Amino acid sequence: MSSFSSPPTKLPFHSSTAFKSRMAARKRANLEIERKQQIHSRQQTKRLSISRRASQLRLKEIQKERENLRNMLDNTENTKYTARNTTTTATATTATTRLKTNKTTARIKRLPLLNRRLKSNWHRNTEIASTSTTTATFTSTATPTPNFHPASTSTSAALSQRPADLSSPGNHRNYKKVRNLGRGSFGAVTAARHLVDGKIYAIKAIAYRGVSTVSKDRERALKEVKTLKLLSDHPCIVGLKDAFESKNLSKLYIVAEFCESGTLHERLVSAKRVVERNGWDSGRLEPKLVGSWIFQLAAAVEHLHSRNILHRDIKPANIFLCAGATQVKLGDFGLVGVLENSMDVAKSHVGTPMYNMTPELLTTGGVSKPADMWSMGCIIHECLTLEQPYTQKGRGMTSIVKLGQSILNTKIDGHPRLLSYPLGLRTICSHECCMSQNPLERPTASALLESSIMLKIMKMYLSTKHIIPPPFDLIQLVKSKVLLGEAAKVVEDLHGVKLSEGKV
Repeated sequence: MSSFSSPPTKLPFHSSTAFKSRMAARKRANLEIERKQQIHSRQQTKRLSISRRASQLRLKEIQKERENLRNMLDNTENTKYTARNTTTTATATTATTRLKTNKTTARIKRLPLLNRRLKSNWHRNTEIASTSTTTATFTSTATPTPNFHPASTSTSAALSQRPADLSSPGNHRNYKKVRNLGRGSFGAVTAARHLVDGKIYAIKAIAYRGVSTVSKDRERALKEVKTLKLLSDHPCIVGLKDAFESKNLSKLYIVAEFCESGTLHERLVSAKRVVERNGWDSGRLEPKLVGSWIFQLAAAVEHLHSRNILHRDIKPANIFLCAGATQVKLGDFGLVGVLENSMDVAKSHVGTPMYNMTPELLTTGGVSKPADMWSMGCIIHECLTLEQPYTQKGRGMTSIVKLGQSILNTKIDGHPRLLSYPLGLRTICSHECCMSQNPLERPTASALLESSIMLKIMKMYLSTKHIIPPPFDLIQLVKSKVLLGEAAKVVEDLHGVKLSEGKV
């Protein structure tokens, strides 16, 4: 028999012993993985049991503290009742009640981790008891006590009075939290579903910081509520649903309209990432979309300025998107300023320096209506180039000084990415229009809406078939602006139209 007819020898890799050894090794590896998972699960259950025991012990301690506090409240009520009945020994009773209240306050200060709500209610009850005892002594002896200070109860009385712009406290129980949305200028924002109508709203919780600044924080928060109530009838401004305080008057809840498409800042960040990955042609924003954003933002600013209100913090993070990022709503009025007449200048300036530091603020100081148009020009420039026109590098006073120098000396009209957009959009964010160094040369929001480029954009917006149809109020607003533009006979291109005719 020749060598060619002999059967081929099996390779050692394909032998049955090698296969069995591989299977055994795989089985051992699986067993080892199962053993590690069991050990990990045991450790996790042990940690959970320890944390549960600690939480149960902590809950018992809190319950004991609350029982002690209730007993003290009962004692204060008893002293209040006895003080009202005693009329013969008036001066002695006032001294004893004050001594008791001082002792109870000292005892409460020594108790750790008290409930804030019960503590505030106890202080309010003790103040009422002290005032009632002093009035009882005044009526009995016909002479005022020398230690009576009526100004001590003015702060608590002012806080206990509910403003007319707020509804009944404790309405947050009608909402169920869905997710966190972020933080605004003065508080955290969450998305919550209303348990009655089933709609989702954005709830902004503003916490009053401390005893010395409660009145200031409350005044600032109520200012935002009043502004939202005054402006929420416009389709391009975030509408107000409700506003109420917590029962212990430590927080203010502002329930506003929920914008499901996020903010303009998030949209610009995602577009910048696409440009970095795939290039400028695939990531740039469409001129039609940017134009619709511009006229909606200009309509919102016009609505503010018609009521002599400055926003003073217009930036992409405060511009919210709805209906698949086709509808724009201006929000976050925590820094709003109300002017007495149209020519007033606000002395204080607060906001984001990259968008709100204007040339007139650096030279003369003060903020007026053209400052909001400057901020709008910065946002339009960033939408077209996906880069901030003026950036702040670093922190501290030196970075602010360098930013101010670049605002006064740097020209931004020659950016190469602007060439891929029409001339009208480029002119709006140029130094000849919204970003002029002279505030008197910047157009008003109404003049910008009556320009030829805005007229073309609004007509295109009306003729477009949107995936999500715009609301009826916005369609009516655009039609009215188109009629005003046609009545003004603005038919030339934006490059030949002087928008500075309608000055502030």
